[in-house]
Amino acid sequence: MKLQNLQILSLRNWNAISFDGIQGLSNLEELEIKNCGGIQEVIKLEGLLTIKGEQQDLLLPRLKKMLLIDLLELRCIWKGTTELINLNNLEDLKVIRCKKLTHLFTPAPTQSLQKLKFLEIERCDELEHLIVENAEEQVLSESHPQPLCFPKPNVVKVKVGSCNKLKCLFHVDRWNAVSIFLRLEELELKNCGGLQEVFNFEGFLTREGEQQDEFFPRLRNMFLVKLHELTYIWKGPTKLINLNNLEYLKVKGCTKLTHLFTPALAQSLRKLKFLEIERCDELEHIIVENVEEQVSSENHLQPLCFPKLEIVNVRYCNKLKYLFPMTIADSLLELKILRVIENSQLMEVFTHEGDAGVQKDVTLPQLELMGLKVLPSLVNFCPNNYQFILPKLRELRVESCEKMRTTFTHTPDRSSPDRQVSTISPVLSTCPANNDITWTDVEDIDRIDAIYFRLDDDLDLL
Repeated sequence: MKLQNLQILSLRNWNAISFDGIQGLSNLEELEIKNCGGIQEVIKLEGLLTIKGEQQDLLLPRLKKMLLIDLLELRCIWKGTTELINLNNLEDLKVIRCKKLTHLFTPAPTQSLQKLKFLEIERCDELEHLIVENAEEQVLSESHPQPLCFPKPNVVKVKVGSCNKLKCLFHVDRWNAVSIFLRLEELELKNCGGLQEVFNFEGFLTREGEQQDEFFPRLRNMFLVKLHELTYIWKGPTKLINLNNLEYLKVKGCTKLTHLFTPALAQSLRKLKFLEIERCDELEHIIVENVEEQVSSENHLQPLCFPKLEIVNVRYCNKLKYLFPMTIADSLLELKILRVIENSQLMEVFTHEGDAGVQKDVTLPQLELMGLKVLPSLVNFCPNNYQFILPKLRELRVESCEKMRTTFTHTPDRSSPDRQVSTISPVLSTCPANNDITWTDVEDIDRIDAIYFRLDDDLDLL
């Protein structure tokens, strides 16, 4: 069989320093290199020569999948000039336990990643950057300047875990490399102890008169777990970030994170369904005011709203004083489950700094389950001049909230003709100090307990 016809190549337990046969593999579609302890570079480009005046074929034009696993001495994926590399068809890249690898790409080959869909990086102890500048490429780009852009970005899922030297995932500076992630749908970052920022837009400029695409308009799921040095999810101007399709957000064990969103970002969260925050020791605000945004948006302020939010679960965030401003309460038309547990400084779930004299009823029409547990500073569920009406409430649990005094109104749900009206009193009275409440609609007790246990199991799995 001729090498140029080879489509799948798997190398295992091989002790060579580099793989020199890449030139002849013009039809290769899958490359797996696993447990080759001595290999230092996957593709050696140094010394590749062409006959004078002859056009050199680009390397790896059909490669779709590349797996690099347990390459303990790997320092770079390619070494030498990268102008001959063509990754136009690469869809799936996994790099796992390559402990000496410091970066994945330089800008030049990144431009050809037009079909990359899945990127997974795990346990690369020395990885500092996804994309790093290359001096040789800089010289070439200065003599032939062209924008680093990606006309057909397709990355759908990025998963990075246990890369403790990685400080920023996507840094946009003088070149627009992050635009490859315009179609990103899922982002999972876990156990990256040195990560300080996820997205950094400081210094990002667009050319005058050029329309810039918004970043992350398709992002649906984002999981940030045990990122102990993370101080910002996004840093710098956020006006080009669009989170209109974000549905699931989990933030757990990000002990230095002080806030999640600015108001401008929060305004785009119109499809957010699930919000889970746990063990973020320095978290003071879910939504924090931003001076730069205030100046730019004085003439076109929009109210915050989360019309699709169904589940809110906030636990062990001991600097959080409140969850949400009252201004979003009327928009929570789909909220079904609210759990707030062991947040020692939380004083109100909803807060308002305006006129305390205005009396207002607020209805959460779909709320079925609410749990407030071990909140020693909680005084009110909401300001005293507001009253929440909860027509579909099936269970209320209040435990160890010694200071709280709030009235909840429950009216029987008559929306379903098949459902018998509960005989429980429609008004739940004020919660007196030092008195726990456990109120459950007996028709739903099994279903509600199952929901509680499932939520706890989901948290423990992360």
